[in-house]
Amino acid sequence: MNTDNRETRREQSVLVVGGGAAGLAATYALRKRGVNVTLLEAEDHVGGRVAEEVVDGFHIDIGAQIFDKSYLSVLAACRELGVELHPTSIKGTIVWVYRNGTLHRLGLKSVLLFRVCSLKGLWQMIKFRRKFRKRRKDIATEDYRPMLDVDNGESIADLIRREVGDEFLEDFCEKLFTGVVLCPPEGMGAVMGLRTVWNAYADVYHQFLIPARGAGYFSTALGEACAEDIRVSTPVERIVVKKDGQRTVKVKTQDGFMEADAVICATTAMDALRIISGLPDALQSLMKKVTYSSCCHAVFGLDESPFPKGTYLSIFPRMPGGTSPMASFSDSAAVSPRSVPPGKSLVHAYSTTEAAEELFALSDEEIVRRFTREIQQYFPAMPDEPLFTRVYRWEQAVCLAPGGMITEMHRLRQEGYSADTGLFLAGEYANLPGVNGAYHSGLKAADEVVSYLSAAPAGAAERHE
Repeated sequence: MNTDNRETRREQSVLVVGGGAAGLAATYALRKRGVNVTLLEAEDHVGGRVAEEVVDGFHIDIGAQIFDKSYLSVLAACRELGVELHPTSIKGTIVWVYRNGTLHRLGLKSVLLFRVCSLKGLWQMIKFRRKFRKRRKDIATEDYRPMLDVDNGESIADLIRREVGDEFLEDFCEKLFTGVVLCPPEGMGAVMGLRTVWNAYADVYHQFLIPARGAGYFSTALGEACAEDIRVSTPVERIVVKKDGQRTVKVKTQDGFMEADAVICATTAMDALRIISGLPDALQSLMKKVTYSSCCHAVFGLDESPFPKGTYLSIFPRMPGGTSPMASFSDSAAVSPRSVPPGKSLVHAYSTTEAAEELFALSDEEIVRRFTREIQQYFPAMPDEPLFTRVYRWEQAVCLAPGGMITEMHRLRQEGYSADTGLFLAGEYANLPGVNGAYHSGLKAADEVVSYLSAAPAGAAERHE
């Protein structure tokens, strides 16, 4: 590396707004390149929707739980940071599916006996596997570009209904999206939806590689690696792009303005729209289309699992008339064995998007009681008095990547939306939804910033303080 170039980069400064997976990725990547970077996070901890809370030896994933084998960027970072990974698979855990008033164990026997699906639904699942088998390599990569041809504005429900059939959509896809993505299939675009359906029902040997202490431990490790460059409890009120011909950006916090040669906004699309001034019209239009599912998430620390041994997940369809708030419940100890003390259990309960707003208005105690009663209907061993409980309210839980969003973002990036502004975007909406998509977008933003700084005069921000 050229020594003079390295020294120039150290004089330049970059601010990263938002300490979720995207912001941490950008900060980590820039640090490794010798860039002077500071991450500003509104909460008192980093991680965003991939954060953890540790309670009496229990590592609670307050958001995401699962890392997929196609999460190449995240898995590479885990290995670099020394985060131990625990392999598991769909076949390696017990999953229960609700149908006709009963939970049925998902497996070949329950499928062939039509306990979890109809005959026509089973035939259409076979049809789905045959139809999309030729695209399996495109589906399984973290690169979204091979799948842009299906990002034509359709939802995954539209695609499945047109290409496969209504029974597969109802018997399989609807439960998967409501229980795992926390939204109906009508709400997610075809690209991410197709990946989700393929991984669940077509790739029977699909493997997950999850941090042994939980997905949130990954964010903790990243935060520790970047600790000296992170400022928590520092909400950003405004990002202002200077328009006086100088290539600097200003960030307003409660302590006043901070200037930098470049800023990476690594928040959700909704928060980015709220805090960025002067965002180009094309970006504003796109980001206004980005939607998120909502979720009320309750966690129970238990002496032992109330579920049959090996159970990880129980998923539910949309209940007629909204009779149940439950989307799914799980025991994270089944896939992250070192996330709990030996022999203990950590049960997570997730609401549907439809029920979230009602639950948000309740107290934590009322939410815990309601979820406890719901779980006890199916597994009576669920105790009334757990060791501890936690409740998390997510108004923006999962980015749903509506049809056309990925293609439009790709086009704007190719056209150089950040040219001569110093403002860069990162987040799952800027890539593929999910932890890896967010993390990968942070890496891409870091690459873009380094290229931008190499062409910018050194220390621009300092000259305007």
